[in-house]
Amino acid sequence: MAGRFQITRTWLLALALLGCVELSAAQLNLGIQTSPALVTLNRELTYALTLTNSSGGLLTNVVVNSTFNSAVELVSTTNRSGTAALEGSVVVFRIPQLPSTSNVVMSLVIQPLSAGLLTNFFQLLALNINEVTNTVNTVFVAEANLGVSLRTETNTLVTGDWTEYRLTVANAGPETAPQIVVTNFLPTAAQFLSITPSNQPVTLTGTQLVFSAGSLALGSNVTFKVRMQANTVGSNLVSAHVSGPDLRDPFPGNDTATNSVVLANPQTNVLSAAFVAGQSFNPQTGLMEQLIRLTNPGASAVSGGRIVFPDLGERLFNAGGTNNRQPFVALTRSLAASESADLLIEYFVPTRAAFTNPTIEAWAVPAFVPRAPTGVVINFSQAKRLPTGGLLLEFPSAPGRAYHITYGDRVPFTNALRALPAITATADRVQWIDEGPPKTNRRPDEVPARFYRIIEAD
Repeated sequence: MAGRFQITRTWLLALALLGCVELSAAQLNLGIQTSPALVTLNRELTYALTLTNSSGGLLTNVVVNSTFNSAVELVSTTNRSGTAALEGSVVVFRIPQLPSTSNVVMSLVIQPLSAGLLTNFFQLLALNINEVTNTVNTVFVAEANLGVSLRTETNTLVTGDWTEYRLTVANAGPETAPQIVVTNFLPTAAQFLSITPSNQPVTLTGTQLVFSAGSLALGSNVTFKVRMQANTVGSNLVSAHVSGPDLRDPFPGNDTATNSVVLANPQTNVLSAAFVAGQSFNPQTGLMEQLIRLTNPGASAVSGGRIVFPDLGERLFNAGGTNNRQPFVALTRSLAASESADLLIEYFVPTRAAFTNPTIEAWAVPAFVPRAPTGVVINFSQAKRLPTGGLLLEFPSAPGRAYHITYGDRVPFTNALRALPAITATADRVQWIDEGPPKTNRRPDEVPARFYRIIEAD
């Protein structure tokens, strides 16, 4: 017997005959137990009913009615001492005879169809008894252990920097979690720029970003990349919280993740930058190249440096970042007093013709150490030392996928750094050349040893 039904207030009437004996509610007891303890839309709910006669006489034509306050799916009923049937919207258990000091065991199994409070009204009918009781269960959409992690590119930035962080939402089960909502809190005065996937609808209220993570099956996860512009000096907190309407999370401790990003103002009057040579076309890379020398003329070392291009836009091919719409390349190491470093700049020029040297600015900034990425390690197919002192790596790739190059002075990569910028493959094979800054902190021929690892971004 199966079907869907709604609550009704029309109670079925029945008679219980006990001769001329007056029957009290205490002499006819209905015990109700429900299982499982946690009810979700994915689980059946069972009502175990025990009807006990302690009147001292035989009872006949006893009826138990069951109705619900919302729609449910009737799965099954049992009543070995009588019948059980769906009559309209009421499940009716009929017991023709109930001997003294005996009991009747019945069951009702349903599937909830909506979340919220589910009330089952039971009516017990006998000769002079019309008793109503109820059980109330909270029905959840699902039970799922959601978790969120937040990973920033680096913990040290400059005011106005565009920075990207990754939000990963995971479901450890035991059930599929529908309608997951992510609430992301940006730092005070930060500006939201974009989210990937780019078709993700978002609601932005001040610095609170809310978007949907959709439905996640047991054991699955989804990652979002959020880009913002940070504007406030000092410690900036980024946090994210994951939840779902009417979702029961057995371990809520991992529903929130927080990270801190420290911002400082750049020093624009400490370093100097100058063009070392004119622009030249590199037929191997298809890019226009030019050396710019970054110099620290002061008496004190600086933690890191940048060359900023206020008017160049996307033409700067090997930009390591963007500050308030201005691309820049970074020297990812300290620069001692009176020390200089040459940075090889790559321009994308479709005409392959030199153009007027762009405007440049030199900034002294805190040490910029990009975090080592996570993902699948890719074996490179070729490593070749170049006459310039640089080194060429070639590796297989998938068009459109992002790849990171990490490098270090030892094989375990315990102190690995990440080359800038990341590579987006345009074909099934990539050739990448390390000529030192700004891709890496020093030229390969300036260090005793250098090892590389290629990671396909997850």
